[in-house]
Amino acid sequence: ADDAVGNATVGDDATLLARAVPAVEGRRIAVVGDVILDCYRSVGGRSHCFPGGAGVIAGHLRRLGAQPVLVTQLANDGNARQLRRGLDDLGIEVHAVPTDAAQPVRTRRVQGHRITATPRQELIESPPPVTTGRIAGAITERRLDLDAVIFADFGHGTVTPELLDGVLPILRPSTPVLTGDVSGPRASLLAMRKLDLLTPTERELRRLSPSPSPLTPLD
Repeated sequence: ADDAVGNATVGDDATLLARAVPAVEGRRIAVVGDVILDCYRSVGGRSHCFPGGAGVIAGHLRRLGAQPVLVTQLANDGNARQLRRGLDDLGIEVHAVPTDAAQPVRTRRVQGHRITATPRQELIESPPPVTTGRIAGAITERRLDLDAVIFADFGHGTVTPELLDGVLPILRPSTPVLTGDVSGPRASLLAMRKLDLLTPTERELRRLSPSPSPLTPLD
């Protein structure tokens, strides 16, 4: 992958992508984060639901030929069971830590070409230390078998600053690539230090930037 990137012309995104994608095949990649049930509901009331959040990242990796292992929280409810069936259908290995919280659901209403989303469900309280400990254990037990780890924080409590502070020093010596993705208003972005790639949303960058914000030209 390094050679592919190094030999591509700067700015030639299509070439970079075409050369980098084959390098993912067969790679063992852990995706750590919140799984959300993404549902699309038509006017007639029919719903189609899919694994979203960290689940969709793992699904893309599987389709690219990687061997993803998804480390997440799953509730004991119907939405979680539907998610598990969807992940199994995609051929994704799942290590699920049980949670007493309801499984996050994101519903989008489809009317013609218009799609409207329900308000986000945000976690107010962090998970108990025992849950964070189980998530950390699932990651570190697999560390010698991983080519990369993606921390995907969608704001529902799987990825916390405490988790990152505990596992990143353990992963760094043995894991070639560590990345972080933040798509929810959580405090974990500032804890994602010394990663190889960080992809926060513009909203998260603005929220954490000093005032006046260096992101003002993006307006």
